[in-house]
Amino acid sequence: MRRIFGCLEKKAFAKLAEVFADLLEPGVVVLLVGELGSGKTSFVKHCSSKLGLDPTQVRSPTFSLVNVYEGRVRVYHIDLYRIDRDVEVLMELEEILEKRDGIVFVEWADRIDTFWSGEEIKITFDFCENGRIVSVEAQNESLLAELSKRWLEVAQV
Repeated sequence: MRRIFGCLEKKAFAKLAEVFADLLEPGVVVLLVGELGSGKTSFVKHCSSKLGLDPTQVRSPTFSLVNVYEGRVRVYHIDLYRIDRDVEVLMELEEILEKRDGIVFVEWADRIDTFWSGEEIKITFDFCENGRIVSVEAQNESLLAELSKRWLEVAQV
């Protein structure tokens, strides 16, 4: 199932991330897909802030590949932009996924499409005239329904 959130300006984009973060729990894997500058890291920052982390500490892990943040819940922030099916990186990623002790955000997840089980939440970011179009896909229909419900509640405020 998929839910598309229209052309969101900065404030609405941040609010959507916060609403989304409220629905996350340890063990959830969020795949982030979009062009360079489309909002992947910004989305993680807004989610992390809602999860009790200092958003100024959240940085794109392009060179480190994995950043781990500790808040109310552990957050793994992974960036696959620079990998080319690197076996060591994939093994480390597998270890993180098996732990299920935190929320995992994976930027550039489409670089290794065949790696994923299909149970992850996939968020795609696209550019629009005044902001971003955010598409959320998940097998968990109740999560998408709750996200939509909560979004309607805050979007009207």
